[in-house]
Amino acid sequence: MAFMQAAIGVIFLIACLAKSFAPKDGTARLLRNVGVPSVVVIPLSTSLPVVEGLLGICLLLGILTLPAAWAAAAISCGFCATLIRAYRLGAREPCNCFGRLDPTPISSLSLVRAIVLTLACLAIVVSYTSSPPMPMNTLRGQGSIVRTLGAAGSAIALVASFLLLERVQLLVTTTANTMRAGRLIGDPAGHDGSRMGTSNGTAPK
Repeated sequence: MAFMQAAIGVIFLIACLAKSFAPKDGTARLLRNVGVPSVVVIPLSTSLPVVEGLLGICLLLGILTLPAAWAAAAISCGFCATLIRAYRLGAREPCNCFGRLDPTPISSLSLVRAIVLTLACLAIVVSYTSSPPMPMNTLRGQGSIVRTLGAAGSAIALVASFLLLERVQLLVTTTANTMRAGRLIGDPAGHDGSRMGTSNGTAPK
């Protein structure tokens, strides 16, 4: 469980850093689209990267682990619910989960990614509620450093895989829609010509 904890900490740090270098209106626009009151949109979108960064550090270093895990699970549940609602409402702008690293519109893979992160956070909460976490000493000792590097590599690979799959999904969907639109543009002319030929008493060629 310590490995998963460190990996989630890295994911939160990636999200924090990516949002910090992205336009600030991305998260705010998503929140407005799902009906979040305007009075809290700016405070939420502004404070989110800071909170993600603090939680990432706490989970990675094993500081206040159980409260940090609860907070991470709450944020993940909230963001997961936001993405699901946005998807159901037809909002297809980027979710800004990872700033400029994630420019693709909200898709089914975005939901899967959010659900996986939420379940991982909840698993940590359940595990540490039944059995309190031991101090990680993440940056001390050769074994801890190896574990931290392994968790960081796994987290980066997981995020990169989802982002790549979302780009591939967008490319496939766009290509399919373009081909479908081309067929629809060509078909009506043929149907119209058939109807015109029949109405004039002549057989269509």
